[in-house]
Amino acid sequence: MNDSRRFESTPPTDAYADLRECLLKTRSLVALAAVVLLILVAGVALLYAARPQALPNAVTYTLPPELVVETVAPSPTVAAATAAATASGAPSPVFAASECTSATATTRQVIERYFALSTSNNAQAVTDCFAQSWRDKSPQYAAGSELWSHSGPANNLIITPVDTVNGCDRFRVTAQMPNNRFWTGGQVFFSVGFEAGRMRIYESGSALLNASNTTLRCG
Repeated sequence: MNDSRRFESTPPTDAYADLRECLLKTRSLVALAAVVLLILVAGVALLYAARPQALPNAVTYTLPPELVVETVAPSPTVAAATAAATASGAPSPVFAASECTSATATTRQVIERYFALSTSNNAQAVTDCFAQSWRDKSPQYAAGSELWSHSGPANNLIITPVDTVNGCDRFRVTAQMPNNRFWTGGQVFFSVGFEAGRMRIYESGSALLNASNTTLRCG
C-alpha cells in the first residue's frame, strides 16, 4: 500500500548565527562595563588628588581658648614686616574691646582676630576688621557683622600666605566652623592691607584673581 502523503520539514535554525550574535552582545556589555569602571577609577583619582594637603612645617601656637591656629612660614612675596613678625614669634597685640586691629597688628593677626571674634557677640569689633571700602559694598554690612559675632567657634584655623599684590597681603584660610551663611566648610581668600595706619581686610571671597587681573588696591 503506497502512502502518498507528503511531509514538509521546517528549515533548521542557524545555531551558529545565534551564538555569534550572543557573543557580540556580550562583548559590547563587557566593553561598556570597562568604560564605566574606567570613569569611576578616574573620578576616585581626581577626588584623591583634590584632598586637602598637609601644610609643610606647620606649627601650632596658643591664641584665645576658642581658637587653635596653625601657621606656616610666609612665602617670600608676603610683606617683609608680616614675615618678620611671624618668624620672630612676636606676641599678639592687645586689642581694645571694640577693635579688631591695632597700630602694631600684622595682616595675619587681623585675620586671626576676625575669627576669634566669631564668638564675641561684638559686632562693633567685627566691623573694625574691614576697610571702609569693603563696608560700603553692602548696605546689609552691619547686620552681617552682628551675625558673624555669634556664628560659632573657629577651630583648626589654617592661614596660608599666597602673595602680595597692589599693597594687599593675600591669604588662603581654612577652618572648622558651624555651617552658616558665612562658612560652608570650604576655603576663603583674604586681601589685607593698610587703611589709616592700621591693617584691615579689604576683600574676602571663595576665589582669588590672578595678580595680573586684580584691580584691588590696599592703602
